[in-house]
Amino acid sequence: MIEPARDDRPALLAEDGTVTTHRELAGQVDVLSAWLRGIVEPDQVVAVAMGNTPSAVAMLLATASVAVCAPLPPGGSAEGLGASVVIAEAAEADVPVVRPFDDVGRVAGPRCSVPGTALLVRTSGSTGAAKLVPLSGDAVRYAASLVAETLELTPADRALNALPLHHTHGLVGVVLSSLTAGASVVCLPGYRDDGMLAAFRAFTPTWYSAVPAIHARVAAFAADGKLEGHRLRFARSASAPLPEALRRRLGDALGVPVLQAYALTEAPGEICAHRPSVPVPPGTVGPPVGCEVSVGASGEILVRGPHVCAGYLSTVDGPLIGHPDGLLATGDLGRLTEEGELVLAGRRDDVINRAGEKVFPADLENVLAGHPGVTDVVVGGAADPVLGEAVVAVVVAGDVTDDDLRRFCARTRPAHGPDRIARVAEIPRSATGKVNRRALVASLGPAPEAADVLDAVAAIWAEVLYLPSPDPDTGLDELGGESLHGARIEALVAERLDVRLPPSAVLDRGMTIRRMAALVRDS
Repeated sequence: MIEPARDDRPALLAEDGTVTTHRELAGQVDVLSAWLRGIVEPDQVVAVAMGNTPSAVAMLLATASVAVCAPLPPGGSAEGLGASVVIAEAAEADVPVVRPFDDVGRVAGPRCSVPGTALLVRTSGSTGAAKLVPLSGDAVRYAASLVAETLELTPADRALNALPLHHTHGLVGVVLSSLTAGASVVCLPGYRDDGMLAAFRAFTPTWYSAVPAIHARVAAFAADGKLEGHRLRFARSASAPLPEALRRRLGDALGVPVLQAYALTEAPGEICAHRPSVPVPPGTVGPPVGCEVSVGASGEILVRGPHVCAGYLSTVDGPLIGHPDGLLATGDLGRLTEEGELVLAGRRDDVINRAGEKVFPADLENVLAGHPGVTDVVVGGAADPVLGEAVVAVVVAGDVTDDDLRRFCARTRPAHGPDRIARVAEIPRSATGKVNRRALVASLGPAPEAADVLDAVAAIWAEVLYLPSPDPDTGLDELGGESLHGARIEALVAERLDVRLPPSAVLDRGMTIRRMAALVRDS
């Protein structure tokens, strides 16, 4: 993928302080490459599941220079990769699992159908079935050099990496970009609060790249004075949208620019990105870098460039499914500003169709993330008998009521807030900060029922009318209700209370919560 420099500057630093120089790394790659040539042919797949250590970096570089490298998490399954061998301490596989330098002889296996493939990576699968993405060595080198140039990296820089190397954010966006610039990387085995704090103090990194959940923790550390004296030039965010409120909070706490980058497994490193030396326009992920970016008629972002994969594979030895007209349809929606900055609107499949109105989850997430009592939020759509889809906000929040959140949305957002607010202790995210919105919302089940009929009816009215505590004796029309509201109230009463109201109940504009509760009891 890249050729390590051959000098005595630090290249990789382990959590225990062990230093691997660029010269030592190059020597390790040479020896490992020679061993691999005795095991596999250039177009066979070798899965590497060795974690985030400096030795894992050497193994990944060697494998990609000799064969097709498929990075895996430690203990991860190689199923569907077509691997001939897995290099790991232990793994689930129906092929040989070996340690570096094991004497195993030649191994058999399918051959990759795309010539020149260096990396074979699965897409995240957060919005659908995972696909195999073949990336050439030239594409990976180009991507790493793009990041190094955009971030203005020099040999004096030191990155702090807690991201997994089986994703391109950590591998290409941090490690390979740093090595390309002759800089160094602190390799943490994963994210832990104490490990991150200790690394900031012991290794004095000049930058780090992470997902929003990690940035939130770093912002809290900095606000508590735990990162005084840091040497960061900037912080970088990628893999998942960074709420603007969190970007500002992190920047204020650290006193350095907080940059965003837009990248994909199919186009690693960066597609659009901010530079440390250029002010960051709020709400953007930067201008296109080293590739062509356009927005189709449907609002979908399209990409073409040297580091964009040629297509997808269903199986490693199967036919390549190329991109129509050579343009990668990203599945992301967005727009380009007059200044050429990209603004993301969310995933195409995540858009909520609420009674014919398109609701973009990211818009409402950014609003709710700005409330000081909210530590994490995801917005998704749930089936609704009247609206088609209702807007559900799943929040991790402290001492703040649902009514507080609704009022906050009403003040901040011109359109409506969430139809339902669900509270959870933690939002399940992938290692790169992504979440399957629809699966998360579906896992919540129906809204909790109120103990009393009057409370149950009042809760439905409050949800439909976006009122925190509607007066039980005020008519629907006086509360701002219209025919669509009445129809939805009727449908939710039927769904949640198993009561079919007479048509007159919904058509009566003077209907109140108390009168409707009496009808429900009589039924």
